[in-house]
Amino acid sequence: MIAIPLYVILFLYFLFLAVIATFVLINLYHIVATASFTLVSFTMTFFIFAGITLVLYYTAQLLHHAAIDWKTPLVLFNVDWFRTIFGSQPF
Repeated sequence: MIAIPLYVILFLYFLFLAVIATFVLINLYHIVATASFTLVSFTMTFFIFAGITLVLYYTAQLLHHAAIDWKTPLVLFNVDWFRTIFGSQPF
């Protein structure tokens, strides 16, 4: 049986957030460096920030109100799944 703790998924989510934060910083640097302060760049940047803020807020709310045991194993593969499909009789 191959299993990982549930907190590994949380670490992967934090890694994903770090990648998104890197892209946001690159976007802001690009806007400032090229002096492209237009209505379109402001609008798109605003919508991206608003979306990221909403996702972070709802994630925090979900994790705060949920009673999650982060040490619970998440089963990725179990040989018994195939034994129940083919029956308990050997070939």
